[in-house]
Amino acid sequence: MTQKRVGLIRRGWRLFWRLVTGLRSLLANLLFLAVLAVIVLALTVDDSEVIDTDSVLLLAPSGQIVEQRSFVDPLVRVLDPEIIESETVLHDLIDAVDAARSDARIKAMVIDLNRLRGIGFSAARELGVAVQKFRESGKPVLAMADSYDQQRYLLASFADEVFLHTMGGVAIRGFGVYPTYYRELLERLKVDMHVFRVGEYKAAVEPFIRDDMSPQAKLNSLRWLQALWDEYLALLEANRDLEPSALERYVNEFDVALRSADGDMARAALNAGLVDQVLSREETLEQIGERIEGDPKETMVHYYSYLDDVRGAAEDEAEHAVAVIVAEGMIVDGERPPGMAGGDTVAAQLRQAREDERVKAVV
Repeated sequence: MTQKRVGLIRRGWRLFWRLVTGLRSLLANLLFLAVLAVIVLALTVDDSEVIDTDSVLLLAPSGQIVEQRSFVDPLVRVLDPEIIESETVLHDLIDAVDAARSDARIKAMVIDLNRLRGIGFSAARELGVAVQKFRESGKPVLAMADSYDQQRYLLASFADEVFLHTMGGVAIRGFGVYPTYYRELLERLKVDMHVFRVGEYKAAVEPFIRDDMSPQAKLNSLRWLQALWDEYLALLEANRDLEPSALERYVNEFDVALRSADGDMARAALNAGLVDQVLSREETLEQIGERIEGDPKETMVHYYSYLDDVRGAAEDEAEHAVAVIVAEGMIVDGERPPGMAGGDTVAAQLRQAREDERVKAVV
């Protein structure tokens, strides 16, 4: 092979690799511009709903009800927008309900609990109080779900009417604790536990030295669980206008209620007075339409769109404000994302509130 031919081959390879490098840079730039365009579009597109007169507030929480959202990496949020629906902030819901109570544009409220995955007893009660005040303003509240667990039903019970799917049910089991004990496991692993405690009711270390709950720990748990259960029953009986002990009888004798309803859980709940109607989804929307005298799909405004509207107007008009600073999770040094109470982070938020002339108090 001649030297001239070798040179041509080398130049050809160099040209080829230049083309490959250029193509790779072009694709990387195009991908970067595409991601940038998506971010800009997400930040600039106005997807807010128009709130007309005779609108209906749709309270449809999703995921877990929390005091403060968990930290989510911004890139993850762009790539998976639905991750934001895994949590709902409790006070967003309360603020929306409180604002709608005196808003002449809102004539009713629909609570859709189908996408709610979890809510604590205290959160359900706090939100329920806001719903109760909304009802007292003279505006109807309708609750719907394919099925109800214990906490979702507590929230639904604050509504004027509760709708249940024909294939659903109301599952109320009571409250309980389920500790795990490791004594036998630790013995097999040849692990010795050295425990120093004083008093009969020091049960925190029992999982390491016992295989079951001590009588003292059982008595202690029964006391606070019974108090919680009594409060839960009292709330439901008052909200649903049930006779005393009716709900507890339904829970303790559920097999009897189920047999009398021919195995139909939805009808058993209806017979017990826990729900007002058992309907399919389409029939539920028809009933809601009759109550609000309009098409639900056209008149319902989602709570977060409504919240954007009222909060924007309130911020423009507010001269005085109360700052709410959430300290959730373990208290640690430094800056931390939501879900942990970083000392520097909380201090910076307090400093910002102190320097803001509009803020007159801090919670």
